[in-house]
Amino acid sequence: MNPAQCLKDLESCGIATSNNLRQLLTTCQDPVEAIKQFQTENSIQLSSLKPVMKLLDLHGVRRSEYYEMLHNDLTDKVLAKLKSLGEKRTPGNVLKLEQQLEKSFKLYRVEAIRPIVLETLRLLPKVADRYLKLIVCDKEFYNLCSVTVRQQIWVKNEDLFLEAVNPVIQSYLDEKQTILLSVDRSVTNFFTCDTTKSRRQWQQIQGGVVTMIGEQEVLYKRLMDVIRAGYLSTGCVHYCSLRLELLMTIHDLNVDYAVKLDDCHDFAWCLDACLMQKHLDAQQTSKLKTLLAETSRKSNTKVITDLGMIANDPHVIHFLCSMVVKVLKDIASSGAYLPRDHLPLQLLLKLLSLGAWYSTFLAIRSQAQ
Repeated sequence: MNPAQCLKDLESCGIATSNNLRQLLTTCQDPVEAIKQFQTENSIQLSSLKPVMKLLDLHGVRRSEYYEMLHNDLTDKVLAKLKSLGEKRTPGNVLKLEQQLEKSFKLYRVEAIRPIVLETLRLLPKVADRYLKLIVCDKEFYNLCSVTVRQQIWVKNEDLFLEAVNPVIQSYLDEKQTILLSVDRSVTNFFTCDTTKSRRQWQQIQGGVVTMIGEQEVLYKRLMDVIRAGYLSTGCVHYCSLRLELLMTIHDLNVDYAVKLDDCHDFAWCLDACLMQKHLDAQQTSKLKTLLAETSRKSNTKVITDLGMIANDPHVIHFLCSMVVKVLKDIASSGAYLPRDHLPLQLLLKLLSLGAWYSTFLAIRSQAQ
């Protein structure tokens, strides 16, 4: 923060600063008397405090140390009070938080006041646009704000959202690629080194993009567009993994819009269960078949494209191929069916085809738009 600007902010609120003291000393006739007067005017005016101050003087405690300790104690008390208001977001408590922000925001550049401003912003369910505009103009303060405040900015400013989310996505892609290309001798490989659940607990997923979008439906939609565009421009299949793992992480957190907003939720949930169990039972086969039939009947290109992205996840492809091989072995050993007459095998091949043709679907859809 700019020290000169901080002093100006304090002076605009009627708080004396070193500038005022400097000006006083350059115009006064008796500097000692001027300093005493300045101390008197700007000290804490409590009669009960005078004996305490004298006692502190006797012990050699400097006034600056005392005031710093007092400031820290008062800050802790104010923050505790703000948190108690934020825990119960009644209309009355929200109004008090808004009034507190109105009083303190003009001093957000002052380091001693900044924690109170940041906490008030964090606790408000909705920050007024006039504050958000000022926050955007100050990059340092913007970076200090909580993610809930920045979410409200990202809803209105797509460029800032992309600036924040792209490095997290790239970190995820890089880590996936590192595991895929690993040549270390190990009993595990890319498909077995993580469980389905642990993949969703990656920092880039649970502590990264999921935290960044929160419960903002607009940001979820925007993130899906980023993932689609990223795959279309690079062809990196790890975007497909991100699409599936992100949706299932949000499902695990019981975020309502995952079901309401994403038409691929049931399809992804069913495939995710298959991945966990490493098996495709009759009920899951029927569910997947029904979902594919409904989507085809509605001729919804957008949904078909997204289903293809989920089916193109390398872990899903690996599972489907493993199941195809297993089914073919069973058919060959039993001789009860021809492959073309085996309904579960037909479904597996449809899913594989859906994933394999995903990039073509996406390219056609992008050209149409």
